[in-house]
Amino acid sequence: MKERQSIMRNFRWLAGINLTVKPLWLFFLFYSARVLGPNQFGEYMLALSYVSLVYSILEGGIDIFTVRELSTGRKEFQHLFPNTMFIKAVSGLGTVCVVIILSMVLLSSTVPSIILIYGGLYIVAYSLTTHARYIFRAFEVLKYEAISIFIEKIAVVSLCLLALLLEKSAVIFMAAFSIGYLITCIVTLFILLKKIGLPQWRITWKYLWNEVILPALPYALMSFLMVVYFRSATVMIKLLIGNEGIIGYYNAGYRLVEAFILFPSMVIAPLYPVFARRNAEKSYIGTLALNSTRIITVVSLSICLLFILLSREFTQLVYGEEFLPAVNAIRFLPIAMVPIGLTWVFGTLVAASGRQWRANFYLLGITIANIVGHLIMIPSYGLMGAISVTLATECAVAITNIWIMRDYINYKFLLLLLKFTIPPVVLYLFYLANIIFGSFILKLLIVFLILSVIYVSLRLISLREIKNVFFSKS
Repeated sequence: MKERQSIMRNFRWLAGINLTVKPLWLFFLFYSARVLGPNQFGEYMLALSYVSLVYSILEGGIDIFTVRELSTGRKEFQHLFPNTMFIKAVSGLGTVCVVIILSMVLLSSTVPSIILIYGGLYIVAYSLTTHARYIFRAFEVLKYEAISIFIEKIAVVSLCLLALLLEKSAVIFMAAFSIGYLITCIVTLFILLKKIGLPQWRITWKYLWNEVILPALPYALMSFLMVVYFRSATVMIKLLIGNEGIIGYYNAGYRLVEAFILFPSMVIAPLYPVFARRNAEKSYIGTLALNSTRIITVVSLSICLLFILLSREFTQLVYGEEFLPAVNAIRFLPIAMVPIGLTWVFGTLVAASGRQWRANFYLLGITIANIVGHLIMIPSYGLMGAISVTLATECAVAITNIWIMRDYINYKFLLLLLKFTIPPVVLYLFYLANIIFGSFILKLLIVFLILSVIYVSLRLISLREIKNVFFSKS
């Protein structure tokens, strides 16, 4: 594999590819929800949530573990790679088997069997593709991950749009979705093996257990807990209310959050191996975390404030009249972008620093509270109950990760968080004074202008902070 590249070079590759395909991907996300309608879209998201929950149990935390080990040079790649790929393949195939059994025994009256099977096939392809991308991250050559992302978006969008032209069906849509990821998987693995050569496909069972599975357990538990609270609302709405339409409304808002996750992942992906290699240098890592927090929070806060103010106009324009009951989901769920951005920074630092078991203790409590919260709130408050529990959960996770890594931060970080409370207050005052008026586009421009002035005035972001993140020596 080519020698590692600078943070800035890796970021340029990820940013360049994502800025190229992101508009197409956003169009696809909104258009597919609009065409499928709340019920079919809800059925598709329910199936996706089921297979994601099953896969999270079997995945084993291998991806995060692999980056941490390879980036610090503590494992021999040629020996590690066949074993980790074996686990990823088994976990993906295991998910298919479990999903098929569930579809025949438990879920036949809840979700069509065939859509769960297609979802399981998607998970197999997604599992292997993701692992290959994490290996690119470990070697800090994200050019190949960017190429894989480009192929993924083009393949999935093309096939899914074709499926929507043929029939407005969640089953056909999921089938196309799965095939798109299968194509991405084949091409990504081809690139990986071409760059590293064919390893010796020899599985050493003792090594597999002692050197891979056991050390990866803390990351496995973290992945499972995160997927549970990440997907729990969708499943709980179905179990407690039994309404695919409400699932569709909820996911119309949460899909915006999922789309946003691309941004913090794009910023943090080049930093994770640096966090792992230079973890002992608290001052350096703390500064890197502070500056990346500035960048991510400026973007996440701006987006969520736009949705809070312009949710109804956005819903009518993008999703259509059929999704008007989803206005509250589109108004409030994007608030989760802010704590999720903080979690990406400090959750990654937790994993890189080897403090995952400590974080898992808190995550377990948060996940239990999430489930209990949904059990209480959804029957009484429906969609708003699910939204409130989701927001509380994301805030709790972010606070937990910051608390665990508090020895890496100082008063500047706390002052930064305090200053970030000012833009929402000022923007709300402008809203009350009817300064934000006009068409959707005009309102968008006014909000953007106001926020830009606030950010510059408060020095919440500057070119210096951006340079400190992306031009620092890795």
